[in-house]
Amino acid sequence: MLAAAPLRGNLQLNNRRPGYYVGQRNAPLLAGLVSPGETRWMLPPLDQARVVVIRGPEMVISGIEAIEQARQLLEFHQAWWCRLLPEAAGGAAVRTRAVAMA
Repeated sequence: MLAAAPLRGNLQLNNRRPGYYVGQRNAPLLAGLVSPGETRWMLPPLDQARVVVIRGPEMVISGIEAIEQARQLLEFHQAWWCRLLPEAAGGAAVRTRAVAMA
């Protein structure tokens, strides 16, 4: 397992995606982490994201990260360990660590 340095940002889980309609049962999620007050991704988003574990203020989200490299789209299975932080902790909603899955 490889782990990245933790990041603080606002976690977004969205099921409103092109090709799917609102209210569709089990529509895949797009998970992303954005800087507070900004709209750009801090990490490449996870497609087909699923919340795997919720335990107190912590959760694990797994999905597929797609990265374009040398005109090819490479897909990697990823899992994010997230710890929800109170609003008083500088306004950050979540601290996350991306973990590569074998």
